[in-house]
Amino acid sequence: MIFINDLSNSKPLNTYNNNIIKYKASNTTKTLSHSEISINGIKDELTPNLNDEFRYNFLQIAKALNNLNNFNDELNDSKLVYHDTSLHHELKAEIKIIFTDGTEEKETKVYKFLKSVDQIIEQKYEVDNKLYPLTKHNFPYTYLTYFEGYPYDLAFYSDTNREIKIYHKKTQHEIKLKAKKGVNRLIVSNGKSNISLNDVLPLYIGYNELEFKTNNEVLFTIILKKVDAKRGVYLKWFNQSGAFSYWLFPDHAMYNLSDKIITNLENNFENLQDSHGNFSITGKAASHGFTILSQPLSNIEFDYLKTIFLSPKVEILNDYRYLTDIKKDWKTVKITSGRITKRPKQIGQYIPIKITLPNLYTQTL
Repeated sequence: MIFINDLSNSKPLNTYNNNIIKYKASNTTKTLSHSEISINGIKDELTPNLNDEFRYNFLQIAKALNNLNNFNDELNDSKLVYHDTSLHHELKAEIKIIFTDGTEEKETKVYKFLKSVDQIIEQKYEVDNKLYPLTKHNFPYTYLTYFEGYPYDLAFYSDTNREIKIYHKKTQHEIKLKAKKGVNRLIVSNGKSNISLNDVLPLYIGYNELEFKTNNEVLFTIILKKVDAKRGVYLKWFNQSGAFSYWLFPDHAMYNLSDKIITNLENNFENLQDSHGNFSITGKAASHGFTILSQPLSNIEFDYLKTIFLSPKVEILNDYRYLTDIKKDWKTVKITSGRITKRPKQIGQYIPIKITLPNLYTQTL
């Protein structure tokens, strides 16, 4: 079997982009019947094109098999590093080309996937396929912001089980961690007081330059800005790199509530002196939410935060920092922006976000 167009085996593929293979038979003397491709037990049958070639796109099968949890967060924050198997998958493709005489050519391929997506027009930087962070890259560093006391993790991909070192350039502190093949999530803070990266690698208010190394080679560097945070609106969303992002908005939300009468009922059946009114309603449907505005943002922070508008899953923390962070503390919300505009030369830009909260329950007939 000859592969005209194959997919990468060294770097994980994006689940939500086209991933197309093209192949043909090595034996050109026999007459083709069809091809069968079985992926994790799910079988498809393909017919050859006019050039006796087969074409298969993994997009639909990858979307179905790689997102069985509907973008829910499976984080277990009882350890400093959590191996999140819901964010990385391997699909085994068993490919056959079948000839009219019943003979076959066979090939088996294994492809790695993240729950990620890339854009056609987007600045891309080369990353080391062995170990890299699952967030937007800003060459040569990745800039991120941690709001002290709120739940926050750093997700990174490793192509194998390995020991890594994290070196703080300012303090010269270094720690060793075990990373597993796939996606690992380093718990910077779990929103409680007992699990935190700060316990083993002190982080200071301001910028912390953290080098991630293996075999004393720096594979990537994160500039982690630690902010002495206060009360605010804390959001988490599934980002395009296939992990979770976080941001704290100032506590200046404008609350809104809208209601609608479900049905008006005629109730004009009494004499005037005995009437309590000539109509009634079956009840109301209501929705509520609020509008928030970010603090002044740098260009890098603006680019980071704008990804929330493309996210399939946004949640709001229904609690305050340093309190128990369990799954029920996060509530799913819908967000809209209307329109945002970036002015690269402007210092301090803002992003407004309109949040629709879970539907209100009302009494109805």
